[in-house]
Order: sequence, then C-alpha cells, then structure tokens
Amino acid sequence: FLDFWLDEIHFKLSRRVTIRVFDRYWYDYFFLPSFVHLPWPMALFSHILPRADRLLILIADPDKIYARKKELTLDQIRFQNERALNLAAKHPEARLIRTDGGFDDTARALAEALGQAR
Repeated sequence: FLDFWLDEIHFKLSRRVTIRVFDRYWYDYFFLPSFVHLPWPMALFSHILPRADRLLILIADPDKIYARKKELTLDQIRFQNERALNLAAKHPEARLIRTDGGFDDTARALAEALGQAR
C-alpha cells in the first residue's frame, strides 16, 4: 500500500493535470469472496487510502463474460457483478461501464465517464 501513498504524494506535489490509470487498486479487495463477511477492511481502506477521482467499473451480462473467458464460474461472475453494483452505489466517484455492447460502445462510454471527471 505504500506505493499508492507515494504515488499520491508525488502527483499532489507536482501539481500537474494528469490522468493516472490503474487496472488494479484497493477496490479489487471488494470483489474477493473472502472479504464478504469481513466488511472492516473495506471501511478501513476507504478511510486511509487515496480515493480515485473517477472509478470506472466494467460490467457485463454474466453469460457474455463467461462466453468470452471461462476463467470464473457463472456464479462467481454474478457475485462480482453484484459487488460491482454495490460498490458503485456507495461511491459517488464510481461509474458503471457496460461492456456487452462491443468495443465502440464501451470506448464511447469510457470517454464520456472520463469527460465528467473534475
């Protein structure tokens, strides 16, 4: 977690307008089944770790996700989608991006969500 803090301090001190893209961040823990019955880590993380200005959450129909990549079971994908919806509901900086419409629709939705960032 130290790398998140150091990165945040560096960018705040540089005072540049930047876009930082992470494909992994502390929000990932929210999607792990082991954290379902342990809500305190997420509450702790949300208070001590830097929050994103914009949190883009990719979501799609579980059957389409499974057809693309059979890495998880359908039940696991449904679980993650449910957690994604809950995460988005609790974080005003979150934007749900549907990915079942194809590349162009997804790219357009991402660009629109980034355009809404402060």
